[in-house]
Amino acid sequence: MGPRAWRSSSVTIMPSTASNAPQEPGRYHFQFAWNSPYGQVVHLLQGLRREGGLVVDRGCGYGPLAKVVSERGLQYVGSDAEPAMTRDLRDRGFESHPIALRDGAALPDRLVAIAAGRRVHALLLLDVLEHLPETRAFLQALREAALRLDRPVLVVSVPNVAHFDVGTKLALGRWDVTPTGLLDETHLQFFTEARLARELRRFGWVQYAAADFHLRHSDQSFPRDHPALTEGTPLREFLWHLRAQVDETRTVNQLVRAFALTEACTDSDSEPEPELFLSVIVRTQGRREVNLLDALTCLAAQTDDGFEVRLLVHSPVAEVVGNVHRLVDRFAPEFSHRVRVDQVPDGGRTRPLNVALAEARGRYVAFLDDDDFVTADWVETFRHGAEAAPGRVIRSTVADRRVRRSKAHELGAPNVPLSGLTLPHPVAFDFVEHLLTNGTPFCSFAAPMSAARQMRVTFDDDLPVVEDWDFLMRLAMLAGVHDTGAVTSVYHRWEDAESSLNAVPIPVWNASRRMVLQRLDAAPLLLPPGSASRLGDRLERTLNLTTGLRTEIAAVRARVHELEHETRKLEKVAQEAQRDADEIRNATLWKVTRPLRRLLDLIRGRPRRRS
Repeated sequence: MGPRAWRSSSVTIMPSTASNAPQEPGRYHFQFAWNSPYGQVVHLLQGLRREGGLVVDRGCGYGPLAKVVSERGLQYVGSDAEPAMTRDLRDRGFESHPIALRDGAALPDRLVAIAAGRRVHALLLLDVLEHLPETRAFLQALREAALRLDRPVLVVSVPNVAHFDVGTKLALGRWDVTPTGLLDETHLQFFTEARLARELRRFGWVQYAAADFHLRHSDQSFPRDHPALTEGTPLREFLWHLRAQVDETRTVNQLVRAFALTEACTDSDSEPEPELFLSVIVRTQGRREVNLLDALTCLAAQTDDGFEVRLLVHSPVAEVVGNVHRLVDRFAPEFSHRVRVDQVPDGGRTRPLNVALAEARGRYVAFLDDDDFVTADWVETFRHGAEAAPGRVIRSTVADRRVRRSKAHELGAPNVPLSGLTLPHPVAFDFVEHLLTNGTPFCSFAAPMSAARQMRVTFDDDLPVVEDWDFLMRLAMLAGVHDTGAVTSVYHRWEDAESSLNAVPIPVWNASRRMVLQRLDAAPLLLPPGSASRLGDRLERTLNLTTGLRTEIAAVRARVHELEHETRKLEKVAQEAQRDADEIRNATLWKVTRPLRRLLDLIRGRPRRRS
């Protein structure tokens, strides 16, 4: 076992060493603990469901697994380069054999001799690979041995150099080699999850089970006041959430994996770069064949043919899918052969997008709804943008047009225009402004697949609308945006219930928008250069507007106060006038002259008044 310390809230374990160099007596002599990588190894062995046989522990050290493995009906056999360790195992009643770690050429014969005709249940390589100066010759010898031993399971445990603590410190210029731990001073190789799988796959070993040992804070979690390691700091929280997007290994201290041997081997060191430039994802419900025909015609007329079309039919009806297939077959083979039609029978709006995204073959991906148009240089413009700014989201400009559905006598037209083309969307992308409103329609950007896959950016199945805005904002924050400035598409704004804009209630739109903002709220935002000034300018404009409104409100309030004062004065005058009138009506002279006043009213033809 490699010289490493595992720490948790309840246990600190110092394992043995697989190095050929002499070790300090007892330095790595420890007892088995379930709360350790060795406990995870036993869990893996228990899940293999293979009866009996040998467990050959290559690089066993003092054999901390010997007793536990034997208690589970398996025969433990240890092998190590250090004689003191193999003697210790024999003294405890366990079979052990001395084998030099780096003696790869003799490994197949030695392991076959150790098995001596017995069935081998599993081979263990625990903290071994990181001590090898070169792994491939060793793994080739291990493959030859496994083939002669009827392909036992291989269980490997190695430290994870991609633990959050190590990666974060390295990003900030620190690489702290320590006597034990993740950056043990005796380690010659360093493994991530991807490298471990790749190195073993090269020799036919395919992973089929994992029981990794997690530590939120590893032995590399120092200094304790480092801003990237201290929980709660903006830097640490941003990096923590960013790392979570890549894979599930940010807290994995030790990778513990089980592999099965296959016939297939591969010599590739990495995934090949996609040769295809663009994957165009088109989703349709198959209800607007005339519109879909026009959209596909736009794609067939592209000046750059370096693209594929993934056409997703979001319908459970086989007849609808058949109609879409027949529509595609109407095009010339040089285009129709680049269109793949897939049925997505269920799920929400984003299900077809995620299905296509998972299988897209292009370096970039773009999206086109079945009712939108694109210009002939749509793909070409995206390519020029990608060449000018590799790895960025490439964005063009969209023209809007109001349309309505065709009537029965207008079936030859995909839609009926209600307006000319307008350009309401900003030419330049502004992340801050896009937090307020989405100014980038779905058909106007192409996203780099490397960023989407490495950062695991997909479409949120819980969003009934604004899924494109959510996807764009998460990618734009990480990859940035390059504006081409070209108008390359036409976005149709339907004036009836044909689109989600009209069919989805306003409260649903508002709730979806809040969901997107809450996702962005989960971690500190990474803003592009210049955002501080733009935010400051916006705040200043808002402050000036607020100040102006406050001044106007104060003036209105003062005027209201004046009017209230005038009203009170008028009410007082009215009250005094009423009192005077009452006094006159109650006077004796007024009462005595009442008959005379009535007579005068009759003579003048006036209606009788109450006197």
